[in-house]
Amino acid sequence: MFRHLGFGLLIALLIYGWSVDAQLSVSEKIGIAFPPPPEVAIARQNLESLAQATKTSLVEFNKANSEKLKYRSLNCLINMSADRFDSISKIKKLPINAHCLATMDKELQQLVEMQQVAIRLSQPPLRPQIQLGQKTDIHQPIDWMTATATFASKSGVAVLSSERGFTEGSALISYDIKENHTIAKLELIRGADVNKISLSPNGRVATVTAGKGFGGKEVIFLDTETGNILCRLEEMIGVQTWLPEISAAILKHNVNSTISIADFNTGKITPYQLDSEVQRWAVSLSDSPSHMLVGGDKGFYIVKNTRKKNTIESAILKSFDPKSQQYNAYDSPLSMMGGKAVIFTRDNFLVQYDLGDGKETRIETYPFLDNNFKKLDEERLLAKVRNSDELKVFNITDQTLSSINDATSKTGSISELVGRNGFMRKEYDQFWIGEELALGEPVALKTLFAEMQAEATLKQMEEKIKDQKEIGIFGIPIFDEPQPKLEMPMAVASGTESTSKAEIQKHTSSSVPLIKSTYFGIPLMPANVKVEFIGVNDAANTVSHEIPVMVEKSERPIILILSSCHTVNWKLTKKTGSRLLAIFQQISYVGQPFSSIQINNSDYSTSQMMRLSGCVIKKDTPEYRALNQEAIGWAGKSIEKFQSANAGIVFSVGN
Repeated sequence: MFRHLGFGLLIALLIYGWSVDAQLSVSEKIGIAFPPPPEVAIARQNLESLAQATKTSLVEFNKANSEKLKYRSLNCLINMSADRFDSISKIKKLPINAHCLATMDKELQQLVEMQQVAIRLSQPPLRPQIQLGQKTDIHQPIDWMTATATFASKSGVAVLSSERGFTEGSALISYDIKENHTIAKLELIRGADVNKISLSPNGRVATVTAGKGFGGKEVIFLDTETGNILCRLEEMIGVQTWLPEISAAILKHNVNSTISIADFNTGKITPYQLDSEVQRWAVSLSDSPSHMLVGGDKGFYIVKNTRKKNTIESAILKSFDPKSQQYNAYDSPLSMMGGKAVIFTRDNFLVQYDLGDGKETRIETYPFLDNNFKKLDEERLLAKVRNSDELKVFNITDQTLSSINDATSKTGSISELVGRNGFMRKEYDQFWIGEELALGEPVALKTLFAEMQAEATLKQMEEKIKDQKEIGIFGIPIFDEPQPKLEMPMAVASGTESTSKAEIQKHTSSSVPLIKSTYFGIPLMPANVKVEFIGVNDAANTVSHEIPVMVEKSERPIILILSSCHTVNWKLTKKTGSRLLAIFQQISYVGQPFSSIQINNSDYSTSQMMRLSGCVIKKDTPEYRALNQEAIGWAGKSIEKFQSANAGIVFSVGN
């Protein structure tokens, strides 16, 4: 009896086992027989936990996962087929392509990881966006020194990085700007490039580029709320443009400098092509609708991206065919005017494109500015003065430059606010950000160019004079041996009348922006330059010998001649809006010690200081007429404002 009972139980178990197998599809059986590695299972668990915490439906994600599993199962069997009636144990004995299985498992893991990114991108901002004003402090953690910072465009979140070296890795934290505290310490990434960090608009996903053996690269996606790694994408070197409205992003390829589009819903990464041409950069213009500017080897385009179920379609709305010498396919532009214009930077100039009418405007910036512009807001750029650490603000609308008058700091560095409009400043252990900079009076870029060219002219004069040993240059020792007497230009003898009135009128009435100097044939002097003169016998203060000179705001650039019969200490103070172009120093005799010249509040170097023999304190003298002739040679016009005193107290110029 028990024998029959045992046999019946065995038959029942076999029937039950067969019935269970029969309820499974072939791909499900193969998936059980050859299960994915633990990494895929862990990624799946993380996805389900994240979906549960965020109340996100996995219906669409599960469809994509099932299709990937089915493709994996049916594609990796070697010349064999399985059917619904085959048991799992039988399928385990079938030959399978191990390499195919490993490749498919890697794709499956990437799909599940990218779906985690999709969930985070679909959420509202991690912290509300806030206005930064003129100064918002970032309180760094103890024993922390921020190397770089990246900010979310639509959330009050930042990611701060502290460089600790390649072997130890780069420490990253997510930071709540409003509450001034750390949100999470992100996973330590060895070999991370702290200069290649991007933050999603809602502040929930950060990416960092890291090395991956033998020169390879990968982009790592991190959850800024938990600090966990969400996803790793190989052969990519960073996010160029976030497209959260369609659950996607534009990535830059590590090897061929092209871009790809990553679809986080389906886990697909495909080269971004338009009209069968690969593209090299992308800049977001608007997120509703999803418009971006895309550039390739032949030109650039305004493109609309649309999600259609499991695909993303891109349609060209407008094409631009730029001039070859004004376009570089490998350099992405800066989006300005709320996405209505873009700025390309070239070696010696800027090119502005109006995306509405396609108008192309070339803006000359060389040699005054280095072409390393950073976006401050929709109309202004941070611009670096050439061969200097000084930054100015360049307004692309009226093409003016303004000095930065930041009273909160005289040292440290100021730079762009990466990720959103604004600036950030670091000074020792202090770090703050803002949107509003205190600026000086705007000056037209063309005017500054004219003044700069004039300074160059005066430097050429200086070198010419030094070579001919006609004038001792300020700052170079003058010895007691006799010096050659200064000869006036154009063979006009000292102490005689200068050139004719017609000749003077020819120079002073010029209407062109720059006029030619007659002094040694040096060209390019601003036509509106004003020559002012101050002459003293000595200083009224016999202790310090100091003579204050206030340089007031002026519409015209000023050339100032200082004359003293005895050694004095000129102290110049430049007020906001002053336009001091150059200084000439005139002394009584060749061996006289130089008078000191101090310049405070100088926006730029005013270094043209020359030694001219013979002091002047009276206007109706041969010495003055000779000096005036020299002024005509330098600036193409005579001295307009004459001030003098036997004992100098205080003077004002430029008003």
